[in-house]
Amino acid sequence: MHVLVTGGAGFIGSHLADRLLADGHRVRTLDSLDPQVHPEEKRPSYLDPQVELQVGDVRDREAVAEALDGVDVVVALPCTPQAMTRCSGTGKGLTAYLWHMRWWSCLQGICRPIEGPSNLNP
Repeated sequence: MHVLVTGGAGFIGSHLADRLLADGHRVRTLDSLDPQVHPEEKRPSYLDPQVELQVGDVRDREAVAEALDGVDVVVALPCTPQAMTRCSGTGKGLTAYLWHMRWWSCLQGICRPIEGPSNLNP
């Protein structure tokens, strides 16, 4: 399966990517590399080299459309409102972000994106 993890260069997303790779899946991530989370604004050293990193903003329709190309499943891990003290710029507009991802996912035929770790079965 080809999985898109938005926010996949972060702590949770990178660990999820590791697990998905170990289970034999292909992983792509769309991440803005926000300087509040990624001060060097470059690929984090802890992100597995097998993960295809697309640097872009989930609010950018073209970036999202490109990231969704060929993907079977979307796991949406944006910065949550609870973590806004660390990443206030990425936490803004969470509701709009989730609606945007649902809409674009459905256009690509992926009409049930996973919206964070609470929806994943262990």
